[in-house]
Amino acid sequence: MSQREWRGFASGDPHPVLMHGAERRSPFLLVSDHAGNAVPKGLGDLGLSTKHLNEHIAWDIDIWPIAIAVADALEAPLFGQAYSRLVIDSNRKTSAKDSIATISDGVTVPGNADLSDTERKSRYDLIMRPYQERIAAEIAARPKPLCIVSMHSCTAQLAGGKLRPWHIGVISGPDDRMRRRVFAALSADSGGLVIGDNEPYVVSMENDYTLPVHAEAAGLPYVEFEMRNDSYKDEASRKNAAALLARALRSSLGAV
Repeated sequence: MSQREWRGFASGDPHPVLMHGAERRSPFLLVSDHAGNAVPKGLGDLGLSTKHLNEHIAWDIDIWPIAIAVADALEAPLFGQAYSRLVIDSNRKTSAKDSIATISDGVTVPGNADLSDTERKSRYDLIMRPYQERIAAEIAARPKPLCIVSMHSCTAQLAGGKLRPWHIGVISGPDDRMRRRVFAALSADSGGLVIGDNEPYVVSMENDYTLPVHAEAAGLPYVEFEMRNDSYKDEASRKNAAALLARALRSSLGAV
């Protein structure tokens, strides 16, 4: 089933904003743009199989429990998006081609084809806007300095692509204050993990939303992590990674 006319949330649909430790006071604020893979009941399954809705095209697999572990290690608040990036990508400007993807990693998304401006606006207003407005409100209410930490996961390889060797990617855009320091700290304390410097992605000022809007534009220090999801499947590996990231973040923020 793939329904096109979506007029709002139904009973049982989750709130767009996931929260963990929201009351905490910390110099770090964690965000997770692709934490969930929910689809509003009114949109059916977007014409996709359950298999596809559980794959990386729909969300950042395992990033929410990893992000929780990092937030707990830092005693910091964490906010995430509950809905699948296939409904609307909360880390894309609405002008980006993949804001509402019609094809993702070779998979066609029938429920996203030929959407009207009204349909696109509904998804933005009801899903992306509350999430981004909550982040903005949290930043405004918290004392500075404040470092934004964006948590993402990536696959070991895309379909037909090369194997990605990096267990943790340290990512930024033009403002690389935190990235350079965090990368150096992690490289010195990695315990054999391979650390990527702006790998496998960089923050796109043109297409990305969260860090360009809330951090770069405001001059706030920030860093993004890309966690290779096949490396953090159990609680012990997540806690070890969280402790590693927390040490690097604390030492790096003090030097900014």
